[in-house]
Amino acid sequence: MDNKRNALIITFGIILVLVCSLLALGLGAVPLSFGDIFSALLGKGGDTAQRILLYVRLPRLLASLLAGAALSVSGLIIQTVLANPLASPGIIGVNAGAGLFAAVAMVLLPGIFWAIPAAAFLGALLTVLTVYGIAKKAGASRMTLILSGVAISSIMTAGINLLSNLQPDILRSLRDFQTGGFAGVSASILFPAGVVIVVCAALSWLFGGELEVLGLGEEMAVSLGLNVRFYRFFF
Repeated sequence: MDNKRNALIITFGIILVLVCSLLALGLGAVPLSFGDIFSALLGKGGDTAQRILLYVRLPRLLASLLAGAALSVSGLIIQTVLANPLASPGIIGVNAGAGLFAAVAMVLLPGIFWAIPAAAFLGALLTVLTVYGIAKKAGASRMTLILSGVAISSIMTAGINLLSNLQPDILRSLRDFQTGGFAGVSASILFPAGVVIVVCAALSWLFGGELEVLGLGEEMAVSLGLNVRFYRFFF
C-alpha cells in the first residue's frame, strides 16, 4: 500500500513539474505558445523566440530545477544524518560559511562573475570540514556536530557583519546573494553547478542504503557493521 502511494505521489510530482516547466517557458513579457516552445527547442522557430527561450527562460528553468533538487537532497541528507526533521544547512554553518566567503570575493574580486559562486562553494565546504574536524575530536556525535555548527556559524556571521561595516558598498550585493534569484543565469554559470549537483545527487542515490542505516542511530548502525564516522563525513 505504501509503495503504491509513493508511486502515485512521485508520478503526480513529475507531471506537476512538467506542467510548471512548460508554463515557465511560455509565460512572460513575450508569451510563447507550446508550438513556439517546441519549434524553438528544435531550432525551427523564429530568432526572437529562440533567443528568449535559449538564453533567458531555459537557463532560468534549469537553474531552478537544479537548485530545487540540490536543496531537497541536501535537506534529506542533513535531516537523516542529524536525526532531526527540522535540521537545515544553517545549523552546521553552511549558509554562514558560504556568505562569508562570498562577501570576501565581493571585496577582493569585484566584477569577476565566477568568483562569488566559487567562493561560496569553497566557503561552505571548508565550513563543513571545520565543523566535522572539531566534532570529531569530541566523538563526532550528532550533538557535537550541531553544537560545533552553531558555534562556527556564529563566528562566520560575525565575520559577515564586520565586512559589511568595513565595506558598506557590498551590502546590496551581499543582500542579493543571501536572498537568491535566477536573474542573469547563463550557461557558463549553470554548467559547472549542474555537474556538481548531478554527480552529488547520483552518489547520494547510490549510497542511499547506507544513509538509511545511518538514520537508524549510531548504535544500530554500528551493530549492522556500518562505519559511522566515515559515512557521516561522506554525507
